[in-house]
Amino acid sequence: MVRSRLQLGLVLCAFAVSATAAQAEQAVTPEQDLRCAAVTMLLGGSIKDEQRKAGVAAAFSYFIGRWEGVTGRKFEEALTPEYAIETAKNLDAYRSECGGRMSDFGQRLMTWGKALQEKAASAK
Repeated sequence: MVRSRLQLGLVLCAFAVSATAAQAEQAVTPEQDLRCAAVTMLLGGSIKDEQRKAGVAAAFSYFIGRWEGVTGRKFEEALTPEYAIETAKNLDAYRSECGGRMSDFGQRLMTWGKALQEKAASAK
C-alpha cells in the first residue's frame, strides 16, 4: 500500500514537471488552448466508443487546465455556447492544430510512462 502510494506520488510529480516543461517549450496562446478545448468538446459529443470518449475528456481537461492556469479564470466564463458555435464554424481548420498538439502530448506521456515502468521494473 505504501509502495503504491509512493509510486502514485512519483507519477504525479513527474507529470507536473513534464507538463510545466512542455508549456515552457511551446509558445501557445491561452486563446489557442481555449479553442482546442472547444474543439475537443465539439468532437467528443459524437463519439460512442468509451475508450475514445476517455481520450477526448483527457484532451479537454489538458487544454482547459492550461487555459485556466495561465489566465487564472474559470473556463465557463469563456467557453460559452456562443464561443462553441463560433468555433464549430471553423472546426476543420482547428482540428488539425489541436489534434497535432494532443498527439504530441500523448506521445510524450507514453514515452514517459514506458520509462517509468522500466525504472520501476528494474527497482524490484
